[in-house]
Amino acid sequence: MCRFLNTTRVFSKTLEFFQNNCRFFSKNYSKRMFKVLAESIVTDNPNNDQIVIATEQIVQDNAAKLLNIPNFMQQKRENGFIIRSESDKFDYKILKLENGIRVLLISDPTYKQSDIEHIDESDDDSNEEMSTMSDESILNGNVKKAAIVIGVKVGSIQDPKQIQGMAHMLEHLLTMGSEKYPTENTIDEFLSSHGGFQNAHTELEHTIYEIKVHPKHVSHAIDLIGNAFIKPLLRQESIEKEIKPIDTEFIQAKDDDDLRVDVLLTHLADSDHPVNKFMWGNKKSLIDDPKANNIDVHQMLLNFYQTFYQPENIVVVVQAQESLENLQTWTTSIFSNVTKPMIIPDDNMIKIKKFQRKLPFKFGPESRFNRLYRVESIDDGTRLLINWCLSPVIDQYLIAPNDYWASLIGYEGKGSLISTLRERNLAIEIFTDSEIFCSSNNNFFIIFNVDLHLTDFGESNLDTIIQLLFEFLTVLQRTGAQKYYYREKQAISLYSFNKKSEKDSLSNSIELAKNLLYLPLEHVLTGTSLFYQYDDQIINNFGNQLTVDKANFIVLNKKLEENLEIHVEPWMNIRYQSVEIPEKWMNNAKNCNGKSDHFHYPKPNRFLAKNFDILANTLPDDCPERKQGDYPMKIIDEKRMTVWYKCDFNYCLPNASFNIHILSPFNEDCLENVAFNVVLQDYLTIILQEDTYDAYEARLKWELSRTCYGLNLEAKGFNEKLAELVLIVMQRFLSVDFSENLLSSIKNDLIKEYRNKNRESETLCQGIFASILMERHFSYLDLIEKIQTVTIENIKEYNEKFLSNISFEILVQGNISIKETIDFTRRLESMFVNNTKTPPLERIKQRVTRLPLNDNRIRLLTMADSSRMSHLEVYQQLGTFDIRTKCYQSLFIEMINEQCFHVLRTCEGLGYSVGCCSQNMFNIIGFSIYVSSDADKFDCSFIFKRIREFLKNDCQQFIHQTLDEEKFHEYVTAAITEKLAPHLNLEDETAKHWREIIIYDYCFDRAKKEADQLQMATLQDFRNWTDEFIFLPWNQRKILSVEVVGNGCKALDECLTFDCQPVCDEYICKNDESQVIRLLQSKCKDDQFIVNMDNFRKSLSLYPIQPSLKDLI
Repeated sequence: MCRFLNTTRVFSKTLEFFQNNCRFFSKNYSKRMFKVLAESIVTDNPNNDQIVIATEQIVQDNAAKLLNIPNFMQQKRENGFIIRSESDKFDYKILKLENGIRVLLISDPTYKQSDIEHIDESDDDSNEEMSTMSDESILNGNVKKAAIVIGVKVGSIQDPKQIQGMAHMLEHLLTMGSEKYPTENTIDEFLSSHGGFQNAHTELEHTIYEIKVHPKHVSHAIDLIGNAFIKPLLRQESIEKEIKPIDTEFIQAKDDDDLRVDVLLTHLADSDHPVNKFMWGNKKSLIDDPKANNIDVHQMLLNFYQTFYQPENIVVVVQAQESLENLQTWTTSIFSNVTKPMIIPDDNMIKIKKFQRKLPFKFGPESRFNRLYRVESIDDGTRLLINWCLSPVIDQYLIAPNDYWASLIGYEGKGSLISTLRERNLAIEIFTDSEIFCSSNNNFFIIFNVDLHLTDFGESNLDTIIQLLFEFLTVLQRTGAQKYYYREKQAISLYSFNKKSEKDSLSNSIELAKNLLYLPLEHVLTGTSLFYQYDDQIINNFGNQLTVDKANFIVLNKKLEENLEIHVEPWMNIRYQSVEIPEKWMNNAKNCNGKSDHFHYPKPNRFLAKNFDILANTLPDDCPERKQGDYPMKIIDEKRMTVWYKCDFNYCLPNASFNIHILSPFNEDCLENVAFNVVLQDYLTIILQEDTYDAYEARLKWELSRTCYGLNLEAKGFNEKLAELVLIVMQRFLSVDFSENLLSSIKNDLIKEYRNKNRESETLCQGIFASILMERHFSYLDLIEKIQTVTIENIKEYNEKFLSNISFEILVQGNISIKETIDFTRRLESMFVNNTKTPPLERIKQRVTRLPLNDNRIRLLTMADSSRMSHLEVYQQLGTFDIRTKCYQSLFIEMINEQCFHVLRTCEGLGYSVGCCSQNMFNIIGFSIYVSSDADKFDCSFIFKRIREFLKNDCQQFIHQTLDEEKFHEYVTAAITEKLAPHLNLEDETAKHWREIIIYDYCFDRAKKEADQLQMATLQDFRNWTDEFIFLPWNQRKILSVEVVGNGCKALDECLTFDCQPVCDEYICKNDESQVIRLLQSKCKDDQFIVNMDNFRKSLSLYPIQPSLKDLI
């Protein structure tokens, strides 16, 4: 849809607007100066000349104009316009404050002005107003969370060499108290009680601070976070507190292979390049080493803040259901007070600028990049990473050569690299990445990466894989850039942008903050996702650099070569070996002639969408679709086919969702059937990639997963060809051919995946809980053993049995008619004509065990010999479901979660990951307190006792003394808002409806019923409930504690093996290899633990099968 046919008129009118309006404004109520750089307002003004829709012509003309401006990305132009999506209903305004801060305001017009009250809740001489919604507005379910995001153009690259990790540490400390709000947890406490939270993360070149909050409190949240930038306290004592979670965060990161590779590459970079630093930071780099060198860390932190946190480096994005005028008032009145600190002379800053566009690796005989590295991994399995370090391409985002080649190399259809590798049993998965504004794609360099997950056969045939890779690349390079392929990418990205669904306010604001930091005003909304301008020369130049001469090879495997020298990276202790690239690889790659019988460019995409008609605009008033209510209606109810349907009248986009529960009598009450289902699910997913990858490229997604009763197929995207995609998947299900090699590779891949999951202490902990609490549960250890017994004969037999007696429960929702839904259903039904032999599946519901009173503790050894992290979770079982208990449990968790963070993490430093969460199983309600801690610093007995004291004393004190009527009302209001929040898009709404169907509760109005219950909540009744269910004497509580002990001296010294022996290193390594549950005891005789899980589990009684939720509320 093109709003403007005459492009010249668009640009001239826009330019005229900004020539007349781009001047500094001063409002009497704020006495602050700012300049409007751009705005795009559709509310009550749909024909405004400021509205520029992303049509193909406008996008291309604008790109051509920008490309004619030298260094256009470096120029912060002070006038422009905003190219927006056709489906976007928000209003936008971009300001520049007098101090240099740029602000993007996003007004969500679904906010009703009639529901707004303005009350003055300021506690000083400030004249800010806080917008509030009436209770009626909240109960109408019209409230969406607001987002505040602040981006600062400073990141880890600016770290001083003598204090590595400085930017990350500042990110942690900045919001821990300001001159106006000096208490450390003021922001967290306020946000928690108003349905919000804060977070932050540090990248190579920027830092992002993010807040989500109830919209009635957005003005105060702006004041809170704004004052952290106006006058942060950055106290010495805050450093001493926060270094503990920073250090624990680093220890957790050590168990992630992808992060380890990033750290290794920065270690290998040239020593004089600013990327050659340990950017995570830990206690050693931030405290110990500086102290040894007599460096004042606190003063260096203040200097770092004053040097780099300059207003011109800061952008602010605020999205809320508020008028632009209100958002402008609140934002400018606060952020105009951010002053320009005195710049501390910094040679490091000057030096860093000199390195822009200078690669961090030298090429030649002394190069540490163009080599073959064998790196010891944490996870099972073998990965081959091929990296190219190239000149940055951020300034080429309009052409997007990196995206073009990432898409081409990562293609999985016919003629692709991965298709051939799978056919030859060499690799199972391929990943390419081209994310922008990150550690691998920035203003200094780009690390272009191909990540191959190899089979066991592939691991021993690297020569063949490398030859095929460069044969494939040579074919693409010799063929050169293809305009048809680029136009396809361009068309898909453009119609996806114009027909995009609304996103969560926070994720949307984070993305726009990054765009505002780096991109011209026109592209703040479009970002780098569009293929703006075809340029075959730039595309070919990028692709022609992907040669063996510039490539770096990393083989990730748990075992290193026996006869090679082992090096150790100093921060994460990564063990690696380095050799020259084998001559055979070099010769084979250079001898490729560009001719191939199996590699070729992708064929034209048959799944490209062309019809974007909206059904809601054409349906007659008396049609059955318009007679539906707010929830799905059942349009087919037969013996083997139940179909739920809901037409979209809310989002009016050309999207749909198909959800199909394929029910089989071979359900998951038997371990063998679970193993078959797991293998079958993965096998079907792999073999369908070649047939359906074009659909994925065209923004149609499908996923196959297993359930307790069979398999679940979910498909979503543009509705025009979605049904065709689903039928392709189901047809292949019926005609699957099993290959011995592929089956073997999938089995091995699954076993490695499950072994890796067992090494994750939190996952292992959850598995133990499920084994104890659920009547039927099969662990990853069970599945590893059983998957090994799957053969091509018995999987064929199982598949035939599975398909011989299935039934379907289906939900179709979106831009699709009842007739189309029924037609699709009948076509699906006709594919299973022989499906009538026996009665359909009887659904068996799970039961949950009833815990005995007092402490029930299980302690076991981690299955990761390299992990220093212990994970401890204390679960309290509350009992059977009733709506009052469910609502009060949710309130309690929300209140206590912030207390966990403040007391256990910030004040006591027990770990980086701490919190309180729900643990509801089949309508048996409970909750958990969890802590992941450094096993070198804390033992599990201490952590358990501290959690017990926290539950007994801190929580009770908070509920009965700290919590008052006003605060309680705030929590209740936030909870009601969360329950009744409108769905942002069709995908979210469908997922919620499908969950009710797949668990057989069918309680589509669950949220409304819970909100109705919360309206009746009182503080006294809530306190009575906590006394009745939670704050019982400890020996009358149903407690289950699972403690996974990490490989650290403090935690292990306190433990004994099952036969009361000390836990030694050999014992730990043996457990990593064998992967069996090794229960531990404590040296403290007062600590009693379960010594036999099976016997304990068998001794427990079971709660009765709980009725469906719709029968309970």
